[in-house]
Amino acid sequence: GGKTSRKFLAKGGPQAMIAKGTITKKGKMRNRRDGKTSKEKGDGEKDRRKEEEKRAEMTMKELADKERDENDFCNATRLGELDMDSFFNEMTNGVDDDGDDVATEKKNEKNEGSDDGSDDDDNGEDEDDDGASSSSDSDSDWDDDDEEAIKRAEERMKAEMLQLESKDPEFHDFLEQNERSLLEFGKNDDVTMDDGEDDDDDDDENTKSKKTKKSKSSQDDTDTKDETSKSKEPTKLSLRILANYERSTFELHSVKSLRRIVTAYSVACHMAGNDGLDNGGRTSMFEIDESEVFDRLMVVALSRCNEEFYYHLVGEGAAVATAADSSGDGESPKKKRKKKKKMKDDDKDENMKDVSENSEKDTDSAAAPKTALDDYDPQTPLDPRHLSKSPRFTSISKTLDTFIRSTNHLLQTSSQPQLIRTLLKHLVKYIPFFSLFPQHATRLLKLLTSKHWITPTTSETNVTISRSIQLRSFLIIRQLGLTQPYPFLESCLKSTYLSFAKTCKFNSEAALPTLIFRGNCLVELYSLDAASSYQHAFVYIRQLALLLRRALQTKSKESVGAVYSWQYLHCLRVWSAILASNAGNELRGLSYPLVEVILGVVKLLPSPRYVPLRLHCVRMLQQLAAAGETFIPTGYLLLDVLELPPVHDVVKGQGGGKKKKGK
Repeated sequence: GGKTSRKFLAKGGPQAMIAKGTITKKGKMRNRRDGKTSKEKGDGEKDRRKEEEKRAEMTMKELADKERDENDFCNATRLGELDMDSFFNEMTNGVDDDGDDVATEKKNEKNEGSDDGSDDDDNGEDEDDDGASSSSDSDSDWDDDDEEAIKRAEERMKAEMLQLESKDPEFHDFLEQNERSLLEFGKNDDVTMDDGEDDDDDDDENTKSKKTKKSKSSQDDTDTKDETSKSKEPTKLSLRILANYERSTFELHSVKSLRRIVTAYSVACHMAGNDGLDNGGRTSMFEIDESEVFDRLMVVALSRCNEEFYYHLVGEGAAVATAADSSGDGESPKKKRKKKKKMKDDDKDENMKDVSENSEKDTDSAAAPKTALDDYDPQTPLDPRHLSKSPRFTSISKTLDTFIRSTNHLLQTSSQPQLIRTLLKHLVKYIPFFSLFPQHATRLLKLLTSKHWITPTTSETNVTISRSIQLRSFLIIRQLGLTQPYPFLESCLKSTYLSFAKTCKFNSEAALPTLIFRGNCLVELYSLDAASSYQHAFVYIRQLALLLRRALQTKSKESVGAVYSWQYLHCLRVWSAILASNAGNELRGLSYPLVEVILGVVKLLPSPRYVPLRLHCVRMLQQLAAAGETFIPTGYLLLDVLELPPVHDVVKGQGGGKKKKGK
């Protein structure tokens, strides 16, 4: 049957069987026994397998070529599909070609077989006739089997392509975009010769277009240069354009308009900084010349952009996007794009109508009361993993990164107290979004602790503005510690204490209220998390104890001066207040080492010069005793003051004289 013959040919046919040693040239079956070793036989088997695989590949290629020739509509064998004129032309051409081929074959046979006898030629002809008849019979069997196999393969391929859309829609969409011919397998049976004519027409058109392209190349180069020069020119931002951006951003929730507002805000931040209009060689998209436009842009960007960030990442915008994605799972991306394009076109038409109607209104209309975000609380953290799963995260995250980066730049470079106070006032709304960008949160913390939280009050700046900046800076530091992922709170604890310790080296009547305020801020910050605060408090109290031990051992001027200083005293006062306010949690265990350090400071140099320091230490001990409800002996420290030499010595009277003898 056809199946056995196909298997026989796939194994290599008679030549492979002869090489294997199972069939002799006379047709007898025998096993060839060679005097070879097992290793040589193994190598021979490997070579034989490789040869068989090569023969099988060649046979498969021949079958594939044969199928391709049979399915070719331009093949001369499929004459039934041709019209009458083309049929007769094809037949006449075929007859001429066949005649020429036959003549050439006869000439070759005469030249090659001139030396052979006539009997051999007759026998050869008979053998050729027999071989031709046998080959024709086998070819007919092969053709029938191949047609059936091809039909089954086509049916199987069609079924697989139909199931592919439901099983693997992503791969189906990829094929639809790149290899659409595979999806339309078996549907091109109605192709006629007209396609060839169309192809010829297309080739003619392509040659014509190539000639025209060469002539227009110079004009295209000049046009592209003009377009690039025009695109690099920044657009001048006006109140009217800004009002249009506000409406499309905050009423229609357009991501593109939000991106434009943030881009303009970034340009304004670099203008307001110390670098002025120089943006480091970068080309800006907008140009701001009017102060009214600048003020309006800063107010809008700082006060309302947080609504859109929350809307697209967490709020209704994210819910709408997820619902649209879930509803359109069965549709192909091409259909989705068409629907989105139609919706965008409709929205653009409506937006242009509304903008044209409202463009001439007063710009103060943009300051209408904004919609409240009931679910949004700036003091509650936002999970960055939840935000990153939003469908619009990729488009919004870049805009949010630009906004935060520009705000940090303005906080670092600006020297205007009022502008800094306004920035800190509105920055509270954006702190939860810093969880997506830890590097920006770290930079903001460094700016606040090293610059704005310890801003000194000078004669040039107003006292109320500077204190407001300090207070708002601490509130943002506290908010960062509450909303950012762990262990950012520990960074807040460390940086705030170190900045306080660096700025409390000196004391004066004007600086004392500021130092007390910073100490209270530390008390509030270290009361947020007892576990994290315990580790930092243990390290810093131990550092104070090491300084005291060094002073007790060496009694040198430098070591004693490090202990008897305002910096050391303010640090003791801060830790006493922190432990007193957290006497009911884990920090209570650090009260004993702190009390021992305070008593050691009192006993270091018991001289009348340091009596005020002794009184400060007694006050701290009494504060710890009252908060922890424990007894700490402090009475003897006060009584020892009365026994000091200046107090103990008898003061002589002004008119005193010598005592008389006998009295």
